[in-house]
Amino acid sequence: MLVYRYLKTSPWVVSRYMKASGEVYGRGPVVQALEDIKSLNKTVELLLKNASIGIAGVYTAVDDGVLNPQTIRIVPGAVVPVARNGGPQGPSLQPLPRAGDLQLTQIVLQDLRMNIKRILLDDSLPPDNMSARSATEIVERMRELATNLGSAFGRLITETMVPIVVRSMAVMEEARIIPKLPLSINGQEIKVVPVSPLAQAQNMDDVQDVMQWMGIASQMGPAGLATIKADAISDWVADRLGVPMQLRTTEEERMQMEQMAQQMMQQQMAQGDEGPPPEAAPA
Repeated sequence: MLVYRYLKTSPWVVSRYMKASGEVYGRGPVVQALEDIKSLNKTVELLLKNASIGIAGVYTAVDDGVLNPQTIRIVPGAVVPVARNGGPQGPSLQPLPRAGDLQLTQIVLQDLRMNIKRILLDDSLPPDNMSARSATEIVERMRELATNLGSAFGRLITETMVPIVVRSMAVMEEARIIPKLPLSINGQEIKVVPVSPLAQAQNMDDVQDVMQWMGIASQMGPAGLATIKADAISDWVADRLGVPMQLRTTEEERMQMEQMAQQMMQQQMAQGDEGPPPEAAPA
């Protein structure tokens, strides 16, 4: 043994995109798209061969003893010896009819590419030269992407992001770049919370559920409104949307605003009890 070293964290981060039931090793989306990728590559290969034959051509030649058939190959620009080219004798040299439909090949290629993009979650927005897309369509596309990544996203967070953060902090502590943390990143003392746009898109589903419940409760009259905690819901929605704390009021500021509102209401009530001021007597 040359080196023996004790590490608090693992120097390797091995994550799984998805896994089947009962298996230990994970698999990625390319495994699912592998058959379409192979078909696409083979179709492109045949298309290039057909294009090369269409450009250079394959020809037939009459085997009259002048040409040596052993030296003829079916390649672009080749000449194939035949007994005759139609008719009693036919022309001495004519092109060989080319097989294949270029338009059908393009349709097959487009379908395979779209299927591969869908499996690899490459549902990008259409180019700028296409017709305009509404905001609703873009939101629905983001929601569909978040739904497709739902199972894989949680696994990537726990198996990729959290170990990388923990390992990075341990390396910086060993190198004395940062002081030693008094607490450990274990989900109980310090918890890693993702704030990426994809995580925010997943939080929007929870926000939509709460807003829908508030709409239903408000239609049920006073009994439904009594079940709504407006302050708690507003703070919860702001946390889910990642609104910074400096843009939100604190509990002390809210209490002060409530007290000011009560004082203003009391002053208005006091002025209402005194009645209108007496009119001045005519001179």
